[in-house]
Amino acid sequence: MTLAERLKNFQDRGFRAETAAVLVLIEEALHSLFSSFRDTFVLFGGATLVLFYGSQRHSGDIDLLPTVMKLRRLRGSLIQYRPRLAKWHRP
Repeated sequence: MTLAERLKNFQDRGFRAETAAVLVLIEEALHSLFSSFRDTFVLFGGATLVLFYGSQRHSGDIDLLPTVMKLRRLRGSLIQYRPRLAKWHRP
């Protein structure tokens, strides 16, 4: 489906042109994120309702949660670097 067709699809669902453009940009951003960082994030929130369930509610942001495995790896990395970061932190 082309960008123009996707815009029209959102407009046909009752969204204003500006809102439809934001939703298409959100779709593109999500495609890039999930293509580049597979199995890293879980999408939730209003965008999920609009994009996958046909909701009429407008959502202009992307709500992401990291997956559990990524959190464990991130936590390990933060613990490893914590002493180095602490020397730059001055409360």
